[in-house]
Amino acid sequence: MGRELINRITVKKDGVYISSHSSNDSAPYRSHKIQSLTDAYEQGGQLQLDIEIIRMLSEYAEVKGTHQSVMRYHRLWDNEFHNEYIEKTNRLWDMLTEEDKKSRYSNDPTVKMKNYREMSTIFLEEKYMNIAKALPATI
Repeated sequence: MGRELINRITVKKDGVYISSHSSNDSAPYRSHKIQSLTDAYEQGGQLQLDIEIIRMLSEYAEVKGTHQSVMRYHRLWDNEFHNEYIEKTNRLWDMLTEEDKKSRYSNDPTVKMKNYREMSTIFLEEKYMNIAKALPATI
């Protein structure tokens, strides 16, 4: 499974553009408008844009190169917020019984597993917000 490689992020009057290509092919980078990033920027400015970019980088993308617009996103996970998230989710996981843990991927998870998932999501959103707030200068 490939990852989207991003080497530039540009905020223009008509939206937010990224220059990217898939790690699975040798095609050159190409710039394209990303509506979800444009919407985030319009709704919450730089902070909301940062949160959405961090989400992308956490799930399916990575930054490459040294363009000023991506430099601020290098080394996102080398901070206390990421470590705090790991510690919190590990503590929650350790509180689950073996039955709860086994139900993680079932169609009928236990109540405690449902709570674990919900809290993990809350912790993840907190992590994204905290990392975004701590980023260096805007793009």
